[in-house]
Amino acid sequence: MNQRNRLDEDLKSISDNIRDLVGKQGKFLILSSPSPDGIAAGSIVFQTFERLNAKCTLRSATNLTNSLHIGNSISDDYDLCLLLDFEHVSLEKLDKMFQRKWLLFRHLSSETQHPESDQAYEQHVLNIKRYELNGLSEITTAGICYLLSVALDTKNTDLSILAILSSLGERHDSGKGRSLLGINAEIAKIAESQGLLKTQADDLLIIGRERRPIHEAIALTRFPYIDGLTWNLQRARSIVENSGIKLKENGKWRVFTDLLDQEKWSIHEGIAKFVATSSSAEVLPLEGIRGVSYTLLKEDRGTPLRDAREYSDLLGICGKLQKSGVAISVCLGDRFKILAKAEETVVCYLDRQRRSLGTIFGEKWRIWVDREMVFMNGEGAIAEDALEDIMAVLESSPQFSRKILIGRTITQTGIYKYCCLVHDLPRYTAIASAIQMYSSISNTISHPFEPYVLCCEVPPSDLEGFVSCLKAAPRTGENARASG
Repeated sequence: MNQRNRLDEDLKSISDNIRDLVGKQGKFLILSSPSPDGIAAGSIVFQTFERLNAKCTLRSATNLTNSLHIGNSISDDYDLCLLLDFEHVSLEKLDKMFQRKWLLFRHLSSETQHPESDQAYEQHVLNIKRYELNGLSEITTAGICYLLSVALDTKNTDLSILAILSSLGERHDSGKGRSLLGINAEIAKIAESQGLLKTQADDLLIIGRERRPIHEAIALTRFPYIDGLTWNLQRARSIVENSGIKLKENGKWRVFTDLLDQEKWSIHEGIAKFVATSSSAEVLPLEGIRGVSYTLLKEDRGTPLRDAREYSDLLGICGKLQKSGVAISVCLGDRFKILAKAEETVVCYLDRQRRSLGTIFGEKWRIWVDREMVFMNGEGAIAEDALEDIMAVLESSPQFSRKILIGRTITQTGIYKYCCLVHDLPRYTAIASAIQMYSSISNTISHPFEPYVLCCEVPPSDLEGFVSCLKAAPRTGENARASG
């Protein structure tokens, strides 16, 4: 039996157990993380259980223990608890909390942690790594939940859209032209076959392609983040006009979906020229702005839900601002007031991010480069709870492509908070080891939803030694790879 068949068999076994509990009038609790993946996964499972007429409760929680506030009584209130997209949790504590009445679905397992032995809890944990699938690119937790949903009832294929949103939110669009891979791609094909999804293989991945004037859409696109263009309406308009493209037709603003292919690529060339001329580097790759677009055909034009990437971004932002209930409601089909509330949340978040990045790039001393490493000083410009998000935006910038990014800000208590972002495992491991050397003086925080992100807190008295240790770490990782 191949590994994919093993996954299907295990999901069938889980679905049989769920059917049995439903038949016995069992009660279910769904706990999901506030990541786009967790929100989508929780929404899939909740809708699946509703269609089975099962008694079920859905909650979103960053911290399982703190969110429950009901101690060991949880095992008395529910017959099965499904935990979705929680990576850094103690399985032993989960078992004590839920008294063997739990299942944990996750698509990642940190290769830099000291893993707990899953053997004692193997029947409670569905970790995609067990099936030799790549949880960084091939399937998400919501993808697992979708497969379970279909195992429970083949009519649930309409929930494929939520799995696609999760894969985009987890940045699984890592194939050629930012396409989806593995089981993610299989799910997208199912959605296409049912008229739920339209893909275009070579498109400009601009936010609001169907609903915003061309220059506004360019200026509001922050992945990739282009210094001097992102959030700069005047510069975006200038690029479009210099490309010979008419912004209006018959007195009406044109949108990207109105453009001919030749017009799109003229704009792409104009953006590429701006990136090249505005940077001191000889060549900067303009990645991430051209590739496969995913349009959700059942969503209304003129809403942020029509473009799957924009919809996924909305879910992530709501989760980060503790509005995951709003995001879940949108996933479950609520529109009008709920959608307006979600859009307001996005506007507030982006305004805060715009101001922070404007300060970072406006004050040149805040960013300095040491060979392959980029250091960013966000003191006074970035709130401690926003550091990881700012680093994710910086990572997408052409000028920081393939660099190790290390950002810092200062907490309200005067402690330095660092965020290190590396998508190269040996170097990430070396930096993790460097941080662990300071474990007695720094609070190392494993990022709950992002792979290869490390955060830590360092007192001012230890700052110099800590930074020196970080600077040496990548070369340690390179040596480790060479000798491996």
